[in-house]
Amino acid sequence: MRRGIQIERAETGKPTLIINRSDKSVAVYSRHDPERDGLRFYQKQMQKSTGSHSGLFFFIGMGLGYHIIPFTADPGVERTVILEPDEDLFQRVKDIEPVRGLLSREGVEVHVGEEIVRFLDDMQGRYDYIFHGGFRIVRYPRLHQIYRDMYDPVEQRLHEGLNSLLNDASTIGRFAALWLNNFIRNIQHPGLIHPVSALFGRWSGTAVLLGAGPSLNNVLDDLRSDKRGLYLVATDAALKPLIRRGIRPDLVISMDPQPALHYHVSGLPIDEVASIPAVVNLLGSPQVFSLFRKKYLYSTRHPILQLLRAVDDELFNYTAVSSLGFRVAVEMGFDSIVLAGLDFACTGMHAYAWDSFFYDYCVHYGSRLRTPGSIEMEMIHRRGGAKLRDYGAELEALIDNTVKDGKPCVYNWRSGGSGICGTRRISSLPREGKAAVGTSRDAAVLSLPSEAALCGDELRSLLEGTLAIRNRIYRHAPSRDNALSLAHQYMQKICDMQARGFKV
Repeated sequence: MRRGIQIERAETGKPTLIINRSDKSVAVYSRHDPERDGLRFYQKQMQKSTGSHSGLFFFIGMGLGYHIIPFTADPGVERTVILEPDEDLFQRVKDIEPVRGLLSREGVEVHVGEEIVRFLDDMQGRYDYIFHGGFRIVRYPRLHQIYRDMYDPVEQRLHEGLNSLLNDASTIGRFAALWLNNFIRNIQHPGLIHPVSALFGRWSGTAVLLGAGPSLNNVLDDLRSDKRGLYLVATDAALKPLIRRGIRPDLVISMDPQPALHYHVSGLPIDEVASIPAVVNLLGSPQVFSLFRKKYLYSTRHPILQLLRAVDDELFNYTAVSSLGFRVAVEMGFDSIVLAGLDFACTGMHAYAWDSFFYDYCVHYGSRLRTPGSIEMEMIHRRGGAKLRDYGAELEALIDNTVKDGKPCVYNWRSGGSGICGTRRISSLPREGKAAVGTSRDAAVLSLPSEAALCGDELRSLLEGTLAIRNRIYRHAPSRDNALSLAHQYMQKICDMQARGFKV
């Protein structure tokens, strides 16, 4: 147990840090020459590093900064981020040299105490970090030994945040050009758009979240015969099996940008589909986005969608549409949420429910040698169990963070594959709860940027920032300036096309 903080003079005259514990006093640095300790630590770290010494360095624990200063003097260290969970320690040392000099150095970023929580929460949106040469997380052994209980959780969350940042940036890079073109097409014909928050806090009772996994076939007959008192939230892939069985969902969730998404709705009665309210975003497939007459718009950490933050401060940054649907149902206020057709394994060697978009896709792309069965096997092999496990883990983490004191109660209704932690398996629908009742707010229609604004300074900078991420990850631009230069050239071509009257 830590009791107090002392600053003593080392034999060299430099201040050194002493932490008083219940059993003894521990010197964080040498009582003889603390600067030498810091330099030796730096040299040791660089010697055992097998990769580049350049990039972004994160330090868990600041102490008196002796172990950090040599890194900031290294020309290969582009930026230094210091996380000090102990606010009392920081207040005690911040005005003491060498800490005062360290804090004034260019490229040094410091987060202290509760501020670290906010910093880690925002990590997934720090796209500026990916333009550095690499990431290194560093901890000073003596500080870590003393503050293990405070430092370990921070380090774990930092690892998770950086992994999420890289995954998110990789997705943005992969779809950057497609998302940009979807955005341009969607703002041309936005239709009636409300913020997704207009749905929130207005409902109670039981919602059923419907995915398009093979086990969806296990529940369709029950839903068709009796859906009294249930509010049906369907992922877009589940639309065909539902509507072809005469089941109309109350809300549709859509998020993917690929053109193939139109298979979710092709061949269905257009008026019937268009009448269903939909949760969408401006980067989604235009064929699907434009279909629904009443749309509820949500925002992600994608740079373009930061335009909407002034209207709706909620972020919905998920990799799986099932996670997005669950989060929306929770925010709407339902007491119980039933999961159906969410299979995080390829049960029975099938990827999707019968009558889903997949089989129409197979008819279009099939041949004598490529039957629906062979295409499905290819898809199962391509998707792999690891990706499905990632989707399942995302939903489980969301359930774990959302359910408090058993509310909302989350059920797993005949879903196949691996179990979903945090849910109660059921074979029949729970009918003991209240019927789903509620109304949406009479929300104002959102005002969106016009197509003419694409080449304006504010919007163009956001678009170029998105394309720069693509250039960094997939075109291997060596620096931020180079990535932005390539993005500027791309946007210039788009603006020239618009000026000549061509559609993008």
